[in-house]
Amino acid sequence: MRLLLIEDDAFKAKRICKFLADRFPTHDVAVERSVSAGLSRIFSSPAPEAILLDMSLSTYDVGPRETGGRPQNFGGIAVLEHMSRRNFLVPVIVITQFDTFPKDNGEMSLEDIRADLKRRFPAAFVDLVYYSSREAAWEGALASLLGTVIPNGSPG
Repeated sequence: MRLLLIEDDAFKAKRICKFLADRFPTHDVAVERSVSAGLSRIFSSPAPEAILLDMSLSTYDVGPRETGGRPQNFGGIAVLEHMSRRNFLVPVIVITQFDTFPKDNGEMSLEDIRADLKRRFPAAFVDLVYYSSREAAWEGALASLLGTVIPNGSPG
């Protein structure tokens, strides 16, 4: 199975990739670091069969001469919106390390975001995983969700 991880935090991406290599060693994992690069990979061939998506992403990849563009608190939603417009409906699991997100004059909780994503993207959004670098609970949650999107729930 071809998995795509869209994640701009290098440490978090490395931890997720190590987890995937250990638990799902026969699956191919590609990593992109921004909304733009993620969308390019999604709509390329061969397309991913499942996506692990960060919620807060830079617009473009950060590089020696590129700042990454405007940081987007809801860059993951931008990716889902583009996928929906093009009717590209593969399973998407959101992985975020923030428990709240600023919105207008307030903030959204993880439960608010989960409910919003389920309502807006019911054909693609699987669920949301809260990632913590200090705890391993995210690993069990992610393994369980991947078991629902990987054919036969098999790790390899």
